[in-house]
Amino acid sequence: MLFYAVSISLVVIWHQGMLLLHLLIALAITIITSLLLLPTCYSGMKYMAEDGIKYRSIISKNYFIGIRFYGRLFITIFVSLLIGIMLAMLLAAPLWVVTIASLQDSLGMYFGDLSGMPQTAPLLIFTGAFIAFAACSPVWLWQMFCIYYQYGSISASQTER
Repeated sequence: MLFYAVSISLVVIWHQGMLLLHLLIALAITIITSLLLLPTCYSGMKYMAEDGIKYRSIISKNYFIGIRFYGRLFITIFVSLLIGIMLAMLLAAPLWVVTIASLQDSLGMYFGDLSGMPQTAPLLIFTGAFIAFAACSPVWLWQMFCIYYQYGSISASQTER
């Protein structure tokens, strides 16, 4: 009996440890990929803003210019994402409330309770999502303007050289 108590707890701990290890590996891959793709903000914006730029220039010459100004790009994107996430959390709060209420209602129905949500709950969630999307769109546009500003700043400093 003691063997089973110990072995079951070890298996549970091992599964939780493996889950944590997989989450850490996924987080590390995400961070490394984001850091490697950061210079493409400059080269991608140059490709979108100027005429006559070839597609392969995103990964060649302009990518290395983005690497040279890596600090500027990192700070700009980090700060704009931080502000954007705060604003998006605030603007999408009604959607979160309705969605969590619907999930809790579904969980209660799974355990045998009656549904307390109105029949129009999917419509309410859709309306909340639409309003949250419409409210967050200017935030995403502002983040794109921040990247465009850095592109112009880097291009101006490149012209001065």
